[in-house]
Amino acid sequence: MDSLPRSHPHMKDQRRRVLIADDHDHIRCAVVQLLCGACQVVGAVCDGEELVLSATWLQPNVIVSDIFMPRLDGIAARNKLLSQQSEIPFVFLSALGKEILHLVSDETSPVAFVYKGEMVDHLNSAITAVLAGQRYFSPCYL
Repeated sequence: MDSLPRSHPHMKDQRRRVLIADDHDHIRCAVVQLLCGACQVVGAVCDGEELVLSATWLQPNVIVSDIFMPRLDGIAARNKLLSQQSEIPFVFLSALGKEILHLVSDETSPVAFVYKGEMVDHLNSAITAVLAGQRYFSPCYL
């Protein structure tokens, strides 16, 4: 007899499934803490290679990623997933200013940029926007 608990179909977690990627432990943990009430955090990884592998396996609704990470940066990870026909929207976190906006030039896919210093006030709005097919920029980038 299987001793694992079985979930009732009406008890499924209907929250947004979020995968987080940041190479700084304290930022990654802060993002998890910030989102865990409103979202189902399905994974938290520390580089772009892990991000691509985890996204393929975990199938999140949205990815929250740092831009500059070891092994593969967030932009390259997004491009790799796009080349695999993945349409998972991205919310990019950065401590840099407007100079990073040119890194994602295609206007067709939903993407957001949130300044790390503004993520408490803007991360959930950015996730909501990209899941609705819209782009989002926290005030630092306007």
